[in-house]
Amino acid sequence: MFCGLLMSLGAFSIDISLPFFSVMADGLDTDLSLLPLVVTSFLLFLGLGQLLFGPLSDRIGRKPTLMLGLSLFLLGAFIAGSAVNFSMVIVGRVLQGFGTSAAVVLSRTILRDLFEGENLARQMAIATGIFSVGPIVAPLLGGTLVALGASWRSVFVAMVLYGLLLLFFLSRTPETLREADPEALSLARLKRNLMRVVCNEQSRSFMVINSVTMISMILIVATSAPLYKNRFGITGVAFAIYFAVHASGIIVGQFANHRLISRLGVVCTSIAAAAVMALAGVLIVLFEIAGLMSPWLLSGLITLFAVGYLSVVANSTSMILQPHGEIAGFTSSLQGACGLLVSSVVGTLLSRFVQDNLALWGGIIALIPLLAIVLLVRWQSRPLNQPG
Repeated sequence: MFCGLLMSLGAFSIDISLPFFSVMADGLDTDLSLLPLVVTSFLLFLGLGQLLFGPLSDRIGRKPTLMLGLSLFLLGAFIAGSAVNFSMVIVGRVLQGFGTSAAVVLSRTILRDLFEGENLARQMAIATGIFSVGPIVAPLLGGTLVALGASWRSVFVAMVLYGLLLLFFLSRTPETLREADPEALSLARLKRNLMRVVCNEQSRSFMVINSVTMISMILIVATSAPLYKNRFGITGVAFAIYFAVHASGIIVGQFANHRLISRLGVVCTSIAAAAVMALAGVLIVLFEIAGLMSPWLLSGLITLFAVGYLSVVANSTSMILQPHGEIAGFTSSLQGACGLLVSSVVGTLLSRFVQDNLALWGGIIALIPLLAIVLLVRWQSRPLNQPG
């Protein structure tokens, strides 16, 4: 459960702020079109931070590294919550993202410390299912605070409480690193580890699949609030309800993923999940062109997309980590950093062009998993009979 809650810290910290976009823009005298930076700046440093915290955890242990990361997260929440201008909010979000990276990378690393093989994939699916609590609770909590007339600063108070809860659980969690590596942060060791992961065909292939797939969700998260407002005039509490519905797809998807892995294997299950994602994007385009789109229909189709999304990401993660148990911290950090850096940069660029065009938005949502399917089929049909 603790690993699932660690995974959820990033989603909670993003999703609780989405219903407050309009309120925050008014309170800080900022254009609404700039508010996606609250998400993308967080995600960019969530990716960058993993490059540090994974190897650091191999050097000093999982618990001390988590303590440092959660402390930085809390400091960032204080800075953002007390901000007097939008720039100060972004500074706080950057620090929050950097600190959250420790929680995200170590949630995967701890699981790899404890499990391997298909059991690792199944445990990753369970943790990802627990992760879905964040995307459900966070927007509803944010919407409730909006309905009660709370200041946008209240979302950062909620983030502080979540961080303190994680610190409490951390104090009761045993260290999972079996043996510290005193050379884990040396340039020679980092270079050797990098070459080991990049030169491993399985890890390299699934790192690309993971990075490509993540672009779609970054685009959805960063543009949902402006899109619902511009297309349907929906903000605040109403938007929070629509957005929270999406996370139900994660629960369904991870329940199915956990069962299908044993029957179909990791790769075939991932192909099926990516097909569900692509179908959702195609239906968004068709219903929008036909003039039949409504907010509930859009929410339902994004929920369908979510059924497949985290299955592809969770399964790709287990495939990346599987060959590298003794350098799990480094591998997890490299995987997370590459995925978030690629997806946050590409997602930020795309968000500037598609948030007012639902048909184009849906088309991109469809194309990304189709590319993932091509990459998965290519891996499955490789001439060498490798694991997976």
